[in-house]
Amino acid sequence: MRGQEGGYTLLELLLVLMLLGFLFALLLPGVTRLYGHYEIDAAARRVAADIRSEQTAAVSRQQVREIVFDRFTPGYMRKQGGVNRQRVMLSPTLQYRNGYLEQTASRLRFDPNGVTTGGGGVRLTNRAKEAADVMVQVTYGNVVYEGVKPR
Repeated sequence: MRGQEGGYTLLELLLVLMLLGFLFALLLPGVTRLYGHYEIDAAARRVAADIRSEQTAAVSRQQVREIVFDRFTPGYMRKQGGVNRQRVMLSPTLQYRNGYLEQTASRLRFDPNGVTTGGGGVRLTNRAKEAADVMVQVTYGNVVYEGVKPR
């Protein structure tokens, strides 16, 4: 007499795989939306941190520092004494608009005496139409980032 062997039939395995595929298809849009949210948040935090870093370096090293935002590609140039020092490219899935800014806002200049020339804000948007604003106050040069705003 032969004993019963344990295991699953091919039909049971296919059914489990089909259910897992269906659940994955349901969860995928939520995961991509969440990824986009964190991507725009990380990019805005990087912009704010780079602006603060240039401000601090201008005073501590007694050098003129600048950040020049590119109007056509999502990125900016960090300059030291008028010389290009580092090009920062943001994710190509982000759009960056500064058309609503003052003319001087695309160029932020930090003098060794702590004076900031330029101000305004940089708005990043993603495909889900979420927005993140990094503001530089004209009077004091304070950098403000308040998080991602939903559509």
